[in-house]
Amino acid sequence: MEKHVKWGIVGLVAGACISNVALKVAPPASALTAAPQATSTIGEGSSPTAGNITPGDASALPEPARHDAAVPIDPVQPPPLPTSGSSKEPHPLDTAPGFEYLSKPSSEMKDTDFKWTAWRRHQELQRQSRDAVWSTQTESMLRSDIQKSLMAHGVDTSRIELSVVECRAGGCEIQAVGYSADNGKQGIDLQSIVGAQRLGPWGNEFSEEDFLMSLTGGQEGRVLFLVQLSRKKP
Repeated sequence: MEKHVKWGIVGLVAGACISNVALKVAPPASALTAAPQATSTIGEGSSPTAGNITPGDASALPEPARHDAAVPIDPVQPPPLPTSGSSKEPHPLDTAPGFEYLSKPSSEMKDTDFKWTAWRRHQELQRQSRDAVWSTQTESMLRSDIQKSLMAHGVDTSRIELSVVECRAGGCEIQAVGYSADNGKQGIDLQSIVGAQRLGPWGNEFSEEDFLMSLTGGQEGRVLFLVQLSRKKP
């Protein structure tokens, strides 16, 4: 009799344990009858996150896909302009103080004016393109030869102020300021310097016939020199 009671008690205990395990493993009855999941409209190309999406819960929506912005490609830079040859866009010639008449419009200059010839040559030179190689070399030569002549006679190079020395494809123009006290002095007066240089190295570059030099009086004993040289044709 005692054995039957013991086995009965053991059976009850074992059954209780099994029932307790079953209760822990088996889902509750409410879970078996859960309400259908809510649906949410998702844009094309997106996907919902794991788990259920509660309507109205913006934090549960997936983040839109991110795309790195395309890096613009720099256009191919044009090749640099050549350093030799002629420029296609001539710029206006400079005019130093005292030479402003050279830049006057044609409506203000008459062919009866004694400055008209110099003005016309200035306008013609201005319309020419610049020969990058020849113009640069010749400008340097003109300045250097004038200064060398002054130094050779023991005169400060500032005795003749070379305000403008510019060359275009067809010739050159010099606008200079000197002292009237130097007129006639060999190697010091710009007239004598230009005359000597035209018989020397300048004669290889410029025409002997097509040449103009004019002198006008300035203020405080100064004199204005305008030299216009035409390039020798090959």
